[in-house]
Amino acid sequence: MSVKLPSVWFRKRLKSELPILEAEGLLSAEQAAAVRQRYRLDALASESTGALLTTIYFIGATLVGIGIISFVAAHWTYLSRELKLTLILGVMLAAHISGFLLWKVSGRWPKLGHTLVLLGTLIFGANIGLVAQIFHVQSNFYNGFAAWTLGAVAVAWAVRSVPNAVLGLITAAVFGFGNLDSPLFIWFAPAVLILFVPLVYYLRSQWVLWGTLLVSGFFWPMSVQNAFEDGFSEYRFAAAASLLGLAFFCWGLAGWRSPQGRFVSVPCWIVGLFWSILTVFLASFIQYAQDMATEVIEMNESTGQFPLLILAGVLAAGAVGLAVYSGPVLKNRLSVIFLVLSGAAFAATALLPQTSTFDIVLIAANVIFLLMTGAFFTAVWCWRTVGSFGPQYCWRPGISWPARSSMKPD
Repeated sequence: MSVKLPSVWFRKRLKSELPILEAEGLLSAEQAAAVRQRYRLDALASESTGALLTTIYFIGATLVGIGIISFVAAHWTYLSRELKLTLILGVMLAAHISGFLLWKVSGRWPKLGHTLVLLGTLIFGANIGLVAQIFHVQSNFYNGFAAWTLGAVAVAWAVRSVPNAVLGLITAAVFGFGNLDSPLFIWFAPAVLILFVPLVYYLRSQWVLWGTLLVSGFFWPMSVQNAFEDGFSEYRFAAAASLLGLAFFCWGLAGWRSPQGRFVSVPCWIVGLFWSILTVFLASFIQYAQDMATEVIEMNESTGQFPLLILAGVLAAGAVGLAVYSGPVLKNRLSVIFLVLSGAAFAATALLPQTSTFDIVLIAANVIFLLMTGAFFTAVWCWRTVGSFGPQYCWRPGISWPARSSMKPD
């Protein structure tokens, strides 16, 4: 049975510590040799060489892609429409097919094949713009990045490629920045989650997970802001961000439902707690709390805010239900504390301004921010002191939390 190895960072640290443990007599030579064999420490050099070779391949693919685009652009005006289409589609298909054959079919050159597949996706992005130019398609320049994102995601699913998924996240972010003023931009962050959350579990990559959290987390409050035409709203930003923080933290808790899903837990906790802490931090200032209360009064007098509030409450209840579904992890003291505080942050910034004056919102935000900060530093202290979240301080018996070595990206 194959054993999943810890991160390279952990294994390098272990390799440097083993001679010290032997010299101090804590491990015998036989035990140290068994540890080296168990964690394959002698293979670290070849793995580092392979990682360097992969990096060189991907840099080379990018440079080759730029070179091909430059060559085509230099001779573009001298080519007929048919020749242009044949050239750009032929180069893209040649890169994809040759990469697939070398990587998936023969298996003799997996890194080179993977690089060629990525090169084909890069050429696909250039082809979108070139085809639009050939047929004189007039549209928003950034809309082409949406098609590029879909193509990169399709390739990531087809050949199980993390670099193509990361490329899709980058192009999705570019598309988002280029459409901030679009009325449909409110659907951008949910679309990112729909596209990439299944990829997170399919590829089991923390690179894709972190990218999904960062892109969707950055654009979600902006999406809610741009759904309205009355400028920046302190209340809408705080409500959207606190809901996002609660949802992400609950996603992390739900990841503990199965061993296969636990790799999402720590990144989701970190990002979720960041947004929860940020919202109550902002609301803890007098001016921000006053602006929130004033905006709520104006919204209720003009368009009404309660329908959106009901929707947000339903989403928050669903997130908490997802966390409760995670089961045994709720026996952990810290997880329960953070879940309660994240829910309180949402209540203080989204619900309380609807029913109370700004001074009550201000006091509640300060208290929650203080408690959240204390709980956060307690978790960090447990992690740094014991190597995980606890044993006697931070969890109840029988509940195991991840060690630091398991938190490094794949």
